[in-house]
Amino acid sequence: MTATASNSAVRDLSAARFAEQTGFTAVDIGARGGVDAAMLPLAWATEMIGFEPEPAEAAALQNAPAAPWKSRRIIPAAVGGIDGPATLFIPPSPESASLLRHNSEMIAWFGVEKQHGIGREVTVETRTLDALAAEALLPAADYVKIDVEGAEGAILEGGKAFLRDTLAMRIEVAFLEQRIDQPLAWEIGAKLHDQGFLVIDLIAVQRWRHGYAAAHPYRDGSAQPWSHGVLAQGDLICVRDFRRVEDPVTAAKLVLITASLGYVDFAATILRHHQTLLAPLEAAHGMNLGSDLQALSRIGGKTAPAAAIRRALRDLIPLGRSLFGGLPGRS
Repeated sequence: MTATASNSAVRDLSAARFAEQTGFTAVDIGARGGVDAAMLPLAWATEMIGFEPEPAEAAALQNAPAAPWKSRRIIPAAVGGIDGPATLFIPPSPESASLLRHNSEMIAWFGVEKQHGIGREVTVETRTLDALAAEALLPAADYVKIDVEGAEGAILEGGKAFLRDTLAMRIEVAFLEQRIDQPLAWEIGAKLHDQGFLVIDLIAVQRWRHGYAAAHPYRDGSAQPWSHGVLAQGDLICVRDFRRVEDPVTAAKLVLITASLGYVDFAATILRHHQTLLAPLEAAHGMNLGSDLQALSRIGGKTAPAAAIRRALRDLIPLGRSLFGGLPGRS
């Protein structure tokens, strides 16, 4: 389900008026390069708030148009586990900047100098989610994305009260200790479980080889042209444990967010669990969430295969080059 198609589809659903009246809030912690697109299907009913500590990048984000979001604002600050100044470690690839010091072992193991080499250090002000919320600087968020290169665990600890109202999250996790004292994927998963979330997917998986070489099934022209890569990082998708939800408005929003993220089948599971709780709300708002999920599933069934075919066709070229001569040398 593409963002454009699903956005149009959601606006045509029986729940569209409910979604617009109730509203959603999305928070992107680590918005470098553009705010997260996961909530685009509900953008017309969503306030988007992005955090970015680097002044130049924050300014670029602030100058971007608000559309298609209902509203959009950028906060030029770092979110972390404490309130106060902290050091931001910036390697040659600035997108890998972290509040944790980089682990030089990664360079020895994988040759990832650009991501883990010694760069520059800048002092930034960090805030916890709980402090921002307590000061009324940050509203309750329905969706949160956290991509801060290693400080995710600290943010979860510093946002326990704030995240009680959050219905869905996307959070980057590492399977290698890329930064010193970085909690790994299973530790983050345990924190999410303890805070009432269900982990439902692992996406954007990266597998590393030495020297930025392409991993299986590709090969390059080097002396060691092919290998499986080592599992390095990915993003967890999690949703609020619906069994703990007792409010019908919260349950309905959870159904809509889960479906809009593409997990229509699991949204139907949530709906079945809360059928009795949701019936009066559906009647009051003229909604039929079951029919809406069927409509979203049909839309996804048309757009997802086409997108997969386009990706497969694009991948034929590097696969062909891998087979017949190898990809270009490593950089």
